Amino acid sequence: MSNYIYNNFDNENDNFNVVYTQRAKKRTMPMLAMVLCTVVVALAGVMFLAGGALNFLSSHIENKRIPEITNNTSFVSNDANHGASLLANGQSRVSVIANIKDSVVEIKTSAGSSGSGVIVGKYTDSNSQKGYYIITNAHVVESANANMYAPSTITLNDGTQYKSTLCGFDSKSDIAVLKIVENEKELTCAVWANPSNELMVGEEVIVIGNPLGVLGGTVTNGYLSALDREITIDGIKMNLLQTDAAVNPGNSGGGLFNINGELIGIVNAKIADEDIEGIGFAIPYDEALKVYNDLKDFGYVKGRPTIGIQIKTNRFGRVEVVSASNSSPLNAGDIIVGVKLPGSDSYVHATAQGLVNAIDNMEIGETFELKIERGYREFYVTVTTYEYNK
Repeated sequence: MSNYIYNNFDNENDNFNVVYTQRAKKRTMPMLAMVLCTVVVALAGVMFLAGGALNFLSSHIENKRIPEITNNTSFVSNDANHGASLLANGQSRVSVIANIKDSVVEIKTSAGSSGSGVIVGKYTDSNSQKGYYIITNAHVVESANANMYAPSTITLNDGTQYKSTLCGFDSKSDIAVLKIVENEKELTCAVWANPSNELMVGEEVIVIGNPLGVLGGTVTNGYLSALDREITIDGIKMNLLQTDAAVNPGNSGGGLFNINGELIGIVNAKIADEDIEGIGFAIPYDEALKVYNDLKDFGYVKGRPTIGIQIKTNRFGRVEVVSASNSSPLNAGDIIVGVKLPGSDSYVHATAQGLVNAIDNMEIGETFELKIERGYREFYVTVTTYEYNK
């Protein structure tokens, strides 16, 4: 699963990967191939003993190792309570899933990668057009790179497709918001969990998403394993819900629901290793809801500090300024080699993620110093954080 590595954790005793639960465009899946082969052999044996006959079309799995799906529509019986045990509120699990499954959508970006999303609200714009907001992960839309603002394709559970508009995204929380136009049809919106209902370790949960990018509407269930796991992903610390419900590449941006059908989290990561299973993560609903409201209303998260530059690690491993605002003392092409943070007496070596994290942890209006190289000159500049706005 090296194509999906989000962050690598190494210490003397443990080596495992936290990976995106989003499907990239190209991948190899030897473990999936082994599982599929095992299932095929088992089915062949069962059908032989039963006197049936099946023609298995190939003795190998093509390089993508993704099964061809001829019908990925999930059907729910009209008699939703038939043969199902009732929950405390009188509903069955089947009826709960029937009520919420249509709120989860498939997302395919302009770059061809896939993920999931959840319909969470309605809107009416100034032109009286009506539509719906969809919450997903920032890393789902960021995978489109330069084309991230190009429309992504949204597919509903019934196969209806829409072109979406990106309202905004926030890498720190890994949340993005899209919107689609729909003037005629009434779509199903997920219901956010009630903040007064405290989440509890051990409660049953339901995950709905689009694993492998081809299995839209897939339902898995499990338990809430932990409430506040601090996980560092690509240098960014997140406090996430942990679940043992199965999540896979393509589930990114999908919904984690409680047994009453309320949205309690947005699935975004898992730990993947040969000897590890059943450790998935989701962004808690209170954090997701706060960011969602800012992104849909403003296109950015209010209160986030910035210094008005975009940076990257260049091919020489150095921190390079990609662009800078007119008010910044930095220019595109500058190399940042050192940072002296507020309250510090010395410069530390600059890394792109380290600088981003440092700014995220500052208050608006704080001042610090950067040591930069411009051309063949080396000098120092003072910068002050201000509130980011789009």
